[in-house]
Amino acid sequence: LQGVIAQVGDTLLLGTLGHGLLLYHPSSDRHRLLAPTAALLSRDPDRRMLHVMSALHWEGRRYLVGTARGLLLLDLDRQHLEPTPPAMGLPPGLEGARITCLVRDAQDRIWIGTWSHGLFRLDVDGAMRHFHSKATDPKYQLPMNGVLDILPGTNNDVWVGLNDGGGLVRLHGGEGPAATH
Repeated sequence: LQGVIAQVGDTLLLGTLGHGLLLYHPSSDRHRLLAPTAALLSRDPDRRMLHVMSALHWEGRRYLVGTARGLLLLDLDRQHLEPTPPAMGLPPGLEGARITCLVRDAQDRIWIGTWSHGLFRLDVDGAMRHFHSKATDPKYQLPMNGVLDILPGTNNDVWVGLNDGGGLVRLHGGEGPAATH
């Protein structure tokens, strides 16, 4: 078990390391394991897509699912994991990235943390922002690219925990430059 990543009614979404997403119903003590399709897994020889790290409600009964091989879309009605469609506006740079965390802030922006590709912010208007250590614009620079966790704070600030000694940074109002703490 990687973690308890979401609750939908009486169903818990549990991330696993190597088995996919587990749907668990505590009232009946029953579960169902969901894994990506064989076609998806054929593009993932080391099966990192089965390492489920996080999930975030997208719309209706659909969830973004962060894996060690990028983002998937969970359709709870069909109980099906599939690639995220291009119409969702997610950047192609996330394909293959190890997604460490997914968070929605008070402004309805979606924050996507990755192990080595930095931090992505999807705005309500569909614009994508990429915060990373090699950004030429200081507004989008981070001291390190490894994001461990994201916490929306007060005043629309966003706190970001970084790995490899990157420490804690704050994006004031969800914008850079990042203030290191």
